[in-house]
Amino acid sequence: MTIEPHHAHTVCIRAALPPKPEPVTLKPKITHEADAALIRARTHRAWGFITATASSIDANAKRNQEAQARRAALILRVMDLLKSGPATAAEMRAALGETQAQLCNALTQAKAQGLIDYSRWGRGAKWHINSEGAE
Repeated sequence: MTIEPHHAHTVCIRAALPPKPEPVTLKPKITHEADAALIRARTHRAWGFITATASSIDANAKRNQEAQARRAALILRVMDLLKSGPATAAEMRAALGETQAQLCNALTQAKAQGLIDYSRWGRGAKWHINSEGAE
């Protein structure tokens, strides 16, 4: 019997697959605490956070005190402005030259302290000195 060329085909014999390796549990080369200490040291070298006064807690406390002092000064200026009569926030912002956010924070703080109050006026509000809080 003869094999014709059109009957011939290639047979691939594959090698057996090697067995799967055992799963490996990865272990860190250094402890978590040591890694955190290295990261802190790198951050301190890069950004200069060496002392507690330069850390975020102390810096935020200083900025908070400065913001409260500026807000208290703005509240006094608002009170002086409202002595001449009620005014809207836009009128006060134009007269005082402060941003809307700063004025809004000052008005909210003064209202919480009972120094000023507002009454609805159309779609807006007119702020006035609180007669009960001024006494």
